[in-house]
Amino acid sequence: MDSDGRIINIPAGEASYLNFKNDGTYTDSTARFKVSNGLWTFNQSDKVLETIDKGGKSKIKIVTINSNELKTEIKYTNAIMFLTYKKDE
Repeated sequence: MDSDGRIINIPAGEASYLNFKNDGTYTDSTARFKVSNGLWTFNQSDKVLETIDKGGKSKIKIVTINSNELKTEIKYTNAIMFLTYKKDE
């Protein structure tokens, strides 16, 4: 995670595991917050992933994506955060 120029590595025990399905649903599993299910859509032209779950809507810009890594940009009121998800080996 990168915010305000600081990089924070999240230990594997606190990692978030994402599973996006073709039917437009996803699961986000974390040790801290347990399992969250929601819906997702992707706008190819502006590379924005929109998710909807019990916490509300989020718009997440895809910065880079490949078979091993997903790097996203999330804009908050006071900061821009970059989250990098890596494939579990």
